[in-house]
Amino acid sequence: MLLGHPPLNLLPADECLEDCLHLRAAFVECGISITWFSCAREFFNAMMGAIVGHFNGYVHRKVLQCEISDTNIWMQIPKPELEFIVPDWPKDKGPGWYPKWMGLLGNWGYGEDFSSNPSVQRDNLGVGTFPFQAMQLMAWEGGLRWAGPFMGHTVQHDLEAVVWLMWMLCINLNGPFNRWRFECDDYDKAKQWSSVTKHIKLEGLEERAASKTQKN
Repeated sequence: MLLGHPPLNLLPADECLEDCLHLRAAFVECGISITWFSCAREFFNAMMGAIVGHFNGYVHRKVLQCEISDTNIWMQIPKPELEFIVPDWPKDKGPGWYPKWMGLLGNWGYGEDFSSNPSVQRDNLGVGTFPFQAMQLMAWEGGLRWAGPFMGHTVQHDLEAVVWLMWMLCINLNGPFNRWRFECDDYDKAKQWSSVTKHIKLEGLEERAASKTQKN
């Protein structure tokens, strides 16, 4: 289902802008961010699913996604409930068990259509999300000579962005369930919201919050 809302106010005649129609797509599937993985195996399993989605879009639908980022890759869960977001690990399962949620690739709004005329390319160099952009795209945008003439966004640029994304998440996450290495006030939750982090071990973060309170 697509919901479109035209702009309420018309732009002044001297503005070099265009009226835009915002479209929102609603899906039955429910997904959570890729950063909410529960273990490394689940993370890479979901990433493989997103890569398969990218392959299907490019090969079977002739659409190149062009916007690989951590906010555009999700894990599909049955319902938006805590038991699926932060799942319990059954005791009767072996060491090889892990939640095998399907990886989803979303946000195809900047995708390029290669179905009619593959030679037609978008002129905008700023496609992609820093810091996951391919080096050649950033070099083109910066006018670096070694990148050569602008040839458009290619599937190789998206695959390079996938590698950068996995690398960035691996070095910036301190563990599963969206735990980043840098300071994040999201973990300083009030007691009434403590159930949101059901089975996450936050002893270290709670000690940090206590020390910050004492200093204040």
